Amino acid sequence: MPDDMKLVFNLTRFEMQYPQFIQSIAPKIADEEILNPIKSRMRDFGYSQKIIDSTRIENLQISNLGQIEFDVVSDYKSELGFDVAEAREKGTSRHFIKPINAKALSFIVGGFIRGFSKGHWVKGITASNVIEKTVAEFTPIAQIKLNEETDLFLQRSIEQ
Repeated sequence: MPDDMKLVFNLTRFEMQYPQFIQSIAPKIADEEILNPIKSRMRDFGYSQKIIDSTRIENLQISNLGQIEFDVVSDYKSELGFDVAEAREKGTSRHFIKPINAKALSFIVGGFIRGFSKGHWVKGITASNVIEKTVAEFTPIAQIKLNEETDLFLQRSIEQ
């Protein structure tokens, strides 16, 4: 087969196989380069394990320009439907809490004394912006990794 025909054939094969390649490699890169650092920083900031476990990447796509696009979802909610994950990320103001399924709230005071309350005010949570900051920092790294993997895949496709 002439070299021009071989190149056209290999490029056509690359074009046909690229979508499947991206579907297999992009989630791995996103998990390694973005999701794992998010979860690590959540641990460092004292997020509950339930919030960390509910955090995932969804709607992962590669744009026509080859840019990685995705949503980070962390949807752990309290019994009342309060979005705890969002409260940790965006912060809350001072608010009143009261028991839902019991007559009193139970809490530990001074590390060993159990206290009870029929409701009380709690200070707000300072916004951590862990997800937002980590996505901004690590998405370019994931993009570079995706570009490198795509270049290698193209090179292997053309050289066959």
